[in-house]
Amino acid sequence: MGRKRIRDAEADYVHLVVKNRSNGRLGHDKGNLTTRMKHAKLLEEHSQEEYDRVFYRDPTLIS
Repeated sequence: MGRKRIRDAEADYVHLVVKNRSNGRLGHDKGNLTTRMKHAKLLEEHSQEEYDRVFYRDPTLIS
């Protein structure tokens, strides 16, 4: 998307097209966004070390 210069506030409109998605795909996208937000929130509220401890495994511990 880009921006549009307003010529006439009364006559201007936006034509927005939304891609057709199934309920399953919408649920998948919602879950993905929820997970990303959880990661971002933890990183914002805690340190990088805490984030790594919660979301990543230590490769030296894998046998």
